[in-house]
Amino acid sequence: MVAVAVGILLLVKGGGGTVAAPPGDQLVATTTTSSPASGVATTSTVASSTLPPSAVKVIVANGSSVKGLAAKTKTTLASAGYTNVTATDTTAGAHVTSSLVYYAAGADADAKAVARAAGFSLDRVAPLPAAGQVPVSPIGGARVILLLGPDAPGAGTATTLAAQATTTTVKK
Repeated sequence: MVAVAVGILLLVKGGGGTVAAPPGDQLVATTTTSSPASGVATTSTVASSTLPPSAVKVIVANGSSVKGLAAKTKTTLASAGYTNVTATDTTAGAHVTSSLVYYAAGADADAKAVARAAGFSLDRVAPLPAAGQVPVSPIGGARVILLLGPDAPGAGTATTLAAQATTTTVKK
């Protein structure tokens, strides 16, 4: 709340610059748009928070063929302070083609922080789709869901996976 007050004060006084809220504070972004034709102003407010890592409930679901990848990712997150993490496999053994970091409403900043800690680029972060669209169950109160595919950090590359495969040579 202090950060919001400071931000307003800077805007009124013409200070400019960036105001950062302490971890765990709620950041609020408000956008107002006007339609000159109708004279109606629309205001939308979106709350986003960055909780301390230990308070962020995360599910890591392995949708790749790499055994133990969710547990390995959980260990990586634990080293960054994320201790409220559940490692599991995707439901019904569903395999995914690419990794994604989903977030619940208002948890986009937390998802970005988790993505960085797990070694994902931020272009993999997306809002949680409608129920039933993510092969993870139950989701419960998770704020962030890491869906691990074959391109996940620690899954290896296509070359590495091919080198691990059994090779059979047939002589003519």
